[in-house]
Amino acid sequence: MSGIIFAGCSFTHGHGLWFYCKDLYNQYELDPTFNSMLGDRQVHHLKYKDILRFPRLVSQELEMFEITRDDYSGNDEDSIEFIKHIFDFYSLKPQWSKNHYKYDEVKYIIFQTSMPDRCHYILPDGSKFRLSDDENKVYEIFEKYNFIDYDNYQHKLSEQLFIKIKETFIYYESKGITPLIFNWSNHYNKLIENDDYMNQKKIHIKYKNKEFKCLYDVMEFDENLTIHKDYEFFGKNPPIDYHPSKKFHRIIADSIIEKIRTIENNSLPTKLI
Repeated sequence: MSGIIFAGCSFTHGHGLWFYCKDLYNQYELDPTFNSMLGDRQVHHLKYKDILRFPRLVSQELEMFEITRDDYSGNDEDSIEFIKHIFDFYSLKPQWSKNHYKYDEVKYIIFQTSMPDRCHYILPDGSKFRLSDDENKVYEIFEKYNFIDYDNYQHKLSEQLFIKIKETFIYYESKGITPLIFNWSNHYNKLIENDDYMNQKKIHIKYKNKEFKCLYDVMEFDENLTIHKDYEFFGKNPPIDYHPSKKFHRIIADSIIEKIRTIENNSLPTKLI
C-alpha cells in the first residue's frame, strides 16, 4: 500500500470540521465562545475532524494511507519543509509528524497553496522579511526594497514561492512520486498556466458542472460551502468558522480523485485486442 502526502494550511488540516460532531455543536449552541477555546475541544472531536477532511476521503477511495501534518500549517514555506521532514529520518520536528517514510512508500503529493503573504520574501543578499511580522512598517519596507505597491510585492513574492514549489515538485518526481497542486487563492494561477510542467500538475475543482481554478472562486460561487454559511446542516445558527464545510471537503476530494484516476488510467499499458 502506498501513501499520499497532503501538504497545505488549515484547509487541508480540516479546521472547523469538529463542529459536525453533534455533541460539540450542542456545546457551541449553548456557548458560542466555545469556538475560540481550543483547550475545550476533546481529542475525539479532533479525531472526528480527520474522518471528514479531504485527505481521508481521497485516501480511502484510492485505498492508500494519508500523510498529514499533525499540527497546523499556515503557509507554503512550511508545507515545503513538511514534505522534506517526511522523508528525513533525522528531522527533529515531532510536532509536524512522528513518522517518516522512504520515497518508494509514497505515490502522490497533494500540495494545497495558501496565501503568499504568509511567507517570507527573500532579498538578493539572502536576508528575508515578512510583512505580517511588522505590519506597522509596511510603507517603510516598500520604500526600502523598491516595491511599487502591495500588488507589486504580492506578485514578486508569488513568483519566488512558485519557483520553490516547482523545484520541490521536480525533485520528488525524480524520486518516483507524482506531485499535484491546487490553489486556495488566485495568486498562482497565471504562473501555473504559463508553465507547461506545472500546468500538467494542476487540479481544478469541479462543482455543479463548472471548473474552478481555486477554492476562493468556488466559495464566491456558492458561499454556503463554508461552515459559517452551512445552513443546510446546522440550521439557522451555524458556527462562526470560515473554513470549508463538510460538503466542500467532499467536492475537493472528488476533484483530486478524478485527477489521480485520469493520471493512472493514462499510464496503463494499451490493451491488446
